[in-house]
Amino acid sequence: MGKYLSMFFFVTIAALFEAVLVVLAGGNALFEQADSSHRPPLAFHAPTTFPGLELSDDELGILNVANAPYNADPKGVSDSTQAIQHAILDGREQGKVVYVPKGTYLISETLNCTEHAHGRYQPVVMVGETNGDDPFQRPTLHVASDTAGFTNASNPRYVVHYWEDSDLPPSGKLHHNRQKTDGDIRANVNFNQIFQGINIRIGKGNFGAIGIRMRGAQGTNIENSLIDLGEDGFIGVVGASGSGGSHAGVTVIGGRYGLDFRMAQPAPTLSGAQLYNQSCAAVVYAGLQTLTIVGTYIGGHGEKLEPQLLGLVASVPPEVMNSGVPPWLPAAGPCYLPVLHPDVQPAGPADSGQISMIDCVIYSPDAEATVVTTPRNLYMRNVYTRGTPRIARLCRHAPSGPCTYLPNPSSSADQWTLIKEIAFGIQPPMTTRGGPRNTTLQLQFKSTLWKDGKHLAMNITNMQNDAPNPPFNFTSKHMWDERTFPSFQSAKVVSVKQSPYNAKGDGTSDDTSAIQRAINENEIVLLPKGIYLVSSTLMLKANTKLVGVGRTFSFLHCPKNGLKPRDAADGMHAGDNLPIVETYEGSGSTVVAFLTIKTYHTAVNTYAFDWKTYGDGCIFRQAYCLTTYYDFDMSSGRQARKLRGKAQRTQPNSTFPLMVIRGGGKFYTLENEDYNFQAPSYRHLLITNSSAGLSFYQLNTEHCRGDANTEIRSSSNVQIFGMKSEANYVVLWIRDSHSVCLFGYGGNAAAFPLTHKYAPGYAQYTPSLFRVERCHDTRLINLVDYPRVKGGNQTFFAGQGFDPHTWSMVLDSSNQISSPPMERPLLYYWS
Repeated sequence: MGKYLSMFFFVTIAALFEAVLVVLAGGNALFEQADSSHRPPLAFHAPTTFPGLELSDDELGILNVANAPYNADPKGVSDSTQAIQHAILDGREQGKVVYVPKGTYLISETLNCTEHAHGRYQPVVMVGETNGDDPFQRPTLHVASDTAGFTNASNPRYVVHYWEDSDLPPSGKLHHNRQKTDGDIRANVNFNQIFQGINIRIGKGNFGAIGIRMRGAQGTNIENSLIDLGEDGFIGVVGASGSGGSHAGVTVIGGRYGLDFRMAQPAPTLSGAQLYNQSCAAVVYAGLQTLTIVGTYIGGHGEKLEPQLLGLVASVPPEVMNSGVPPWLPAAGPCYLPVLHPDVQPAGPADSGQISMIDCVIYSPDAEATVVTTPRNLYMRNVYTRGTPRIARLCRHAPSGPCTYLPNPSSSADQWTLIKEIAFGIQPPMTTRGGPRNTTLQLQFKSTLWKDGKHLAMNITNMQNDAPNPPFNFTSKHMWDERTFPSFQSAKVVSVKQSPYNAKGDGTSDDTSAIQRAINENEIVLLPKGIYLVSSTLMLKANTKLVGVGRTFSFLHCPKNGLKPRDAADGMHAGDNLPIVETYEGSGSTVVAFLTIKTYHTAVNTYAFDWKTYGDGCIFRQAYCLTTYYDFDMSSGRQARKLRGKAQRTQPNSTFPLMVIRGGGKFYTLENEDYNFQAPSYRHLLITNSSAGLSFYQLNTEHCRGDANTEIRSSSNVQIFGMKSEANYVVLWIRDSHSVCLFGYGGNAAAFPLTHKYAPGYAQYTPSLFRVERCHDTRLINLVDYPRVKGGNQTFFAGQGFDPHTWSMVLDSSNQISSPPMERPLLYYWS
C-alpha cells in the first residue's frame, strides 16, 4: 500500500485529489484500491452536549443514537441496526435531527428512512459528528464481511434507503423491517431528506451491497459522505437528487459502480464528488434531463471487467432500467446492473441522459478507456483528462455503432488534455405523448447549437493537447470547507436561547431583540429547534454565521401583517419593502444554513432576504425561503393547514421579489415553489447588480405568476449548475448582463404558445421559457424538458400543459429571434 495510502488517509476530502495530482505529476499510478484493514481505528466519542450550549438534546432538537433509549454501539461490537432504526423513526415523528456520534456502527439490515405521504416537514435528517478531522474519521455505518442479505449481486440490498412512502399515513409508523419495491416509490415528493457527514463501509463478500439509495426532490441531499465499497461491494449510490435537491461532497472508493444514476429527478446536480477505482463505471446516467457534474474527480480503475461497454461516465437509454441487457449493459456477469422499475416520473427517450461536465479531472491508466459514452447531448467545459485514448464515444442507437469517436489529442498517455469546450448534439429519438381529447402526439425534438442569433452548422470541439497539470482546487472551488463549516456542533457557537439572549422560539413571543443582540456579539449564532418571530429586519455582520439545526426544524418568520422598520438610522421607513434577513454590504464571509425564512401572503411589505455580502466564504446551504398561508405546529413537526379564504388566495398582492441577491457567494439547493398572490413585478429570485461571483448548485424556482421565476439584471459572473422549473411563465430572464452561464436545465414547464398575449401589466414579449436581451458572454446549455402536453389550468399550481409544437424554449430578444418550437438547444451563446 505504501506511502501514498498513508497520505491518502490523512488529507481532507477537499484536498484528497490535490494529493492525487501531486502523485500523478511524478508519473506514478493512482492510489491502489483502499483496504480498510490498513486504516487508523475510528475513535469512540459520544457527546451529550456541545461546547458553548446550555441546552438538552431535546431543546436543541436532536436525538443521539448512542444515548438511551437507543444505545447504538459506537465501538462496532454489537449490532446497531435496530437501535438506529428506532432513532430514525422517532426523529421523523418528533421533528428532530438523528445525530450520529463518531464511531463504527455495525449494520446488518437496510436502514429505512421513510417520509410520510406529503410529509415535507417530517423528513429523516441524519447528521454525523464532525470537527474537521480526516474524512475517514466520520461516523461510519459498517456492514461486516459476508453479512447475510448483502452477499448476492443478483438480489442487491441498500445499506441506507431514503424514500417517500405513499402508503404511510401522517400519524403512522413503519416497522423497521418493511421494504418497498422501486415501483412504489414517489421520488418527486421525497422532500427535505438529509444524509450528512456519515460514511458507509462494506466488508468483503458483500457482492450485493449498495451504500445508499436516495432519489429525491426539493431539499433532499447527500452531503459529505464517503462510501468505501472495498474489494467486493456493488454500488456506492443509487438515485440522483434534482428538482431543488442535489448530492455534494460524495466520495466512492472501489466497487463496480460509483454512482448508479439511472433514475434521477429532473436536472440533478452533482458537485464536489470523488470517484476512485470502480471496475465497471464511475457514473451511469439515464435520469430526467441534464445531469450537471461539477468540481468532480474520477480516477483509477479496479479489475478491468467490461471496458468495451461503458465509459468512465456512461449515459444510457432509460429502457435499461427495466432490462439491463445489451447493447448498453451486460445481461450477466460482474457488470450486470439490477432492474430498476420506473416510479411516477419515468424517463422518456428524448428527455433523459443529457450530461454537462464542468471543472472536472478524469484519469485512467486503462489503455481502452473512454471518458464518456453517451447516446444524448454532451457538453464539457474546463475538463482535464489523462490516460484515456478516447474523450467520448457518441452513439445515437448503441455503443456497437454507428458511433462518433472523439480521440484524445495528447501525444502520450502521460500527458494531460484540457477540454476547453465540447458541445456535441445527438438527435434524440421520436417520443410519443398522449395529447388532449384522446389524441396522440408524435414529438421529434431537435438538438441545436446557436451563436449570436444564428444556427451553428457543426458541433464544438476545442481541446488543448499536452496541457499543464490541472489546478489543485477543483473540489474546494465548488464546495464549502467541511472542517470549518458552522453548525450546532461548532466550538464557538452561541445559542439564541441561552443567557443573556433568552429567545423563546415559541412562534408568538417577539425574539427580534434577543436574536439581533446575539448577532451583534457573536460570529456563529444558532437557532435551536423552534419558530422565532421577528418583527423587524435582522441585520447580519460581515462575518455572521446564522445557522439552525435543520430547515424543517428552525424557522424565522414575520408577523402576518409584515415587518416594521427598525429605525430611521437604518435607512428603513414605513412603506419600504423590508427583508427578514439583510446581510452586510461588502466583502465578508456570511453563512446562512440549516433553517427556513418564512413570510406570509398578507405581509405585503416583507420579503425573505436581501443578500449584499460577497466573498469566497459566503454560503447559503440547506436553507429555504417561502411565502405561505400556513402556520406550523412544531409539537408534531407538521404544518398546520389553516387556509384562509379562497378569494384571498387569488389576490396578486405580492409585488416585490421574495429573495434578492446583490452580492455573491455559493448557494446550494436554492428553491421556491410558491404560487398565487403574485403580481407581474414579483420574482421568486432577483439577482441585480451582482458582479463579485455568484454560483448556484441546483436552482429550482417554479410556479411563479410574475413575469419571471428568476431574473438576472445588470449582473455578471453568475453560474447556475443545474436548474429545474414548472408552470408557464418565464423560467429565467437575463438582461443587461454578461458572463452568465446556465449549465443544464430540466422540468416540465411549458411556455405559453407563441400566439399567447400576456395580460395587462406584464412585460409584452413573445412567450418563451428563457428570455435574454442585451447580454454578452452568456450561455444557456442543455435545455431539455419533460414534455407536458395537456392538463392543468392557470389556477393549478403547476400551470397548464401545451403542445410543444406551439411554444418556444428561448427568446433571443436582442436579435428578435425565438428558437423554433421543437428545438431543444444544446448551446445558445451570445458572444
